[in-house]
This record gives sequence, structure tokens and C-alpha cells, in this order.
Amino acid sequence: MWVSPAMDGYDDQYPITKAPKGEAGGQWSSSLYGCFSDISLCCLGLWCPCILFGRIVQREINDPEGEGKFCRAYCISNIAGADAVVGGRNRTRLRSRYQLKEAPCSDYCVHWVCGPCALCQESKELDWQAKQGNQAAGAVTANTAPPQQTMDKA
Repeated sequence: MWVSPAMDGYDDQYPITKAPKGEAGGQWSSSLYGCFSDISLCCLGLWCPCILFGRIVQREINDPEGEGKFCRAYCISNIAGADAVVGGRNRTRLRSRYQLKEAPCSDYCVHWVCGPCALCQESKELDWQAKQGNQAAGAVTANTAPPQQTMDKA
């Protein structure tokens, strides 16, 4: 199976961390075709799926610098026609982490048939998991510079 160079070692570097059973009740928090409830997310998934994929993986692995790397990986796989493989692989990881059912069909098939809808559903799931207080949902924290210091005469 072909894997984008940017995704090489992804499984080893970011192993699956499973949430306790029953945390999400086995059901996705939103429908696969519920992407129209958030039109900005829907547009992002439809016209810029690479960016949305990068944001999803960034949040999932809690890596402030991961968005660009995984955005490029999805873009490369999209050009090569393997975006369903990369997207399905990440969906399997997310689904396993939150103990969600593989529905309505396999993760790879979902990404092949309707990749933008799958990405929107995954993003919404991460939002829902974060609202439930699930630490594995990966709220990315960025490093911030300390306040500017000055030298005053004493």
C-alpha cells in the first residue's frame, strides 16, 4: 500500500490511545451527512479538504505544528488518488480511540464515497469529545512568548 512520505512512521510516532469503553456509546455524535449544519465547516471540507484533514490530525495527536505537515500529506495523497486510503486510515484511528462503530460502511469506503462529509463528521466528533471533557480529543495548545520585559531604574 502506498503511503505519503509525510505520513511514513505516523502509526509508530502517534500510537492509538483508546478511550474507556462506552465513552461515546458507540455512536458518532453527528450523522455522516450532517455536515450542512455547520456551513463553514462544510465549505472547508468541500473546497479545502487538505486543510481540514490537517486540522483534524493536529487536534487528534495534539501537535501544534502538525497541521501543515498532515495537510501536505493529504494533498499529496489526493493528487496521487490515494486520499481515501490516508483519510480512511486516520478515521480508523479516531474511531478506535473513541470506540465508535464503523458505519455506514468501512472507513476507507466512507472516505472514498464522500471524503468531505467524512472529514466534517470527524471534525465534529473531535469537537463533541472535547466538550465531553475527553482529554484524548486533543485541544492543541500553542506556545506563547512571555510578556515583554523592560529594564527600569530602581
